[in-house]
Amino acid sequence: MDKTALFSLSYGLYIVGVKKAGGFGGRVLDALAQVTDEESPLLAASFMKTGDALAALRESKAFTVSVLPKDVHPFLLANFGYQSGANADKWAHVAHTEWEGLPILNDAISYLYCQVEEIKEYGTHSLCLSRVVNTALGRKAPPLLYADYFQGLKDAAQSAFRDFQASGTLPKGYLSAESAPVQVPAEEASAAGQWICPLCGYVYDGELPFEELPEDWVCPLCGAPKSAFEQAS
Repeated sequence: MDKTALFSLSYGLYIVGVKKAGGFGGRVLDALAQVTDEESPLLAASFMKTGDALAALRESKAFTVSVLPKDVHPFLLANFGYQSGANADKWAHVAHTEWEGLPILNDAISYLYCQVEEIKEYGTHSLCLSRVVNTALGRKAPPLLYADYFQGLKDAAQSAFRDFQASGTLPKGYLSAESAPVQVPAEEASAAGQWICPLCGYVYDGELPFEELPEDWVCPLCGAPKSAFEQAS
């Protein structure tokens, strides 16, 4: 069986923040899906059984998700994906903020705070069924997809990490914890009368009235059709 066929099944790429003994842990997550559409949606997140993130989730039952923008710096993916939290503080070289008692990236397009309700075991992975209990929006940008990583970021991430290991210095242009401003997600303004995407939470705030948008207009974050949007009361 050629498992590269599975690479065409595209997902988003996210950074998960967890609390562990002595500080925070984190990892890249590429398997996250919304299961229900309700006031507090249910998500399914699949974690490899190796690594400290899953162990932390079993204890704390909570995690944050920072949704990555498509223009993410390759080193950020390497920082969270190419080293173990057992011997590296992954958040030490990342501009981040504490939110709901857990870390989130300063540069992300949206944030989720989730509480684990059930963990199911499946071979190499554990499936965490988790409730979204809080959300916040970051900067506007297209989301990073799994396919984007393979098409243009994988080699760059590996190269950036090799250079970091050899020199001990962060790549030029990378937003380090020291250089980036802290940007706590602002409280959301009242959404009364606004049009909201029920799939990803995007709030339309364009200059053109929502009713005048073309019928083939789609959500800029998740691609949901205009017809799926709901008007807040």
